[in-house]
Amino acid sequence: MNPQDITPILQAIQGLVGQVQETQNQVIAMKNENKQLMDEIKGISSRIDKKDSDMLSLVDSLRSQIDILKGEISSAKNSADNTTSQLNSKFSELKSEIHSVRNIIR
Repeated sequence: MNPQDITPILQAIQGLVGQVQETQNQVIAMKNENKQLMDEIKGISSRIDKKDSDMLSLVDSLRSQIDILKGEISSAKNSADNTTSQLNSKFSELKSEIHSVRNIIR
């Protein structure tokens, strides 16, 4: 083999080595970009999970408040019903007394 025959082969090998290095650099850059994107995704996912957790806590808190209000409303309604019943009873007593007084006067 002549040195002239080796030169094109060496140039081809050097070209391939250069392409391999360039490809390796691109792969490293893509790997770094992928890592950054994954970190961003993890951060966003974490924030979403926190917001979901906060919303669930808020919903639970609102449910508890609604249950408390339902109890208070039920208690107030029962109290109003009792007062109405007592007033109706008193009105009935007054009607009876008025009729008794009318009967005595006549």
